Amino acid sequence: MKSFHRFYLPCLTTEAVENDEARLPDDEARHLTRVLRLQAGTQVRVFDGHGLEREATVASAKTKHVTVRLGRQVQTQPELPVHLTLAVSMLNGRKLDTVVRDSTMLGVSAIAPLRTARSRGSESLHAGLVHRWRNIGISSAKQCGRAVIPTIENPVTFSQFVEASAVSESLRVLLVEPTAISLGGPITSLRALGTIQRPATAIVAIGPEGGWSAEEIERTRAAGFTLVTLGSRTLRAVAVPTVMLSVLQFLWSDL
Repeated sequence: MKSFHRFYLPCLTTEAVENDEARLPDDEARHLTRVLRLQAGTQVRVFDGHGLEREATVASAKTKHVTVRLGRQVQTQPELPVHLTLAVSMLNGRKLDTVVRDSTMLGVSAIAPLRTARSRGSESLHAGLVHRWRNIGISSAKQCGRAVIPTIENPVTFSQFVEASAVSESLRVLLVEPTAISLGGPITSLRALGTIQRPATAIVAIGPEGGWSAEEIERTRAAGFTLVTLGSRTLRAVAVPTVMLSVLQFLWSDL
């Protein structure tokens, strides 16, 4: 099967497109002309980030002004059968960049960064950080063939997250370290999650490098979260989302 370069075109709707031609966003135009050096007449694909993708032909290719002539709608990758929100603690350095990239590839619907008691990256938060994460989500969707870009929410405190989640009817999971069993209370295995009916929506919360505080664990338990462990091994925080999401894909029959 022939592969095509894919570009993000958020205005890909009948109302926004005039005479079946549309202009790419400036960032996408620069990538097409400066990085890929594509010329007029090149066959590409464009998608709107909400599941719509169409064939397209580059009609005009200037550095900051690229227009495409739109063709037929194409079939897109199937989405994860569960609307999944990944709530993940702020991590040190640019580790959350990796989480955004890989979780986009694995089909999450939304990513909610959290400021937790042991977060190491929250003190360096600046206005452009969320914008960068959103761009990473776009790039990841382009590369993996996905036509949906997950929502990247603004960071909130752990208390705000728990309060907002309390009214949700979603399956709510807090991923904890194996040592959390010493705090008492039920801890569920991932295998046990596979025995329940597949939810329509789910929220999975993953902690920072230092893990959740005892107070955070008890607060989520009281709020109705299911505490789950990945087993006896302690994994790197940046790797946990990929492992967890891969297992959930398998349990929810997406693999």
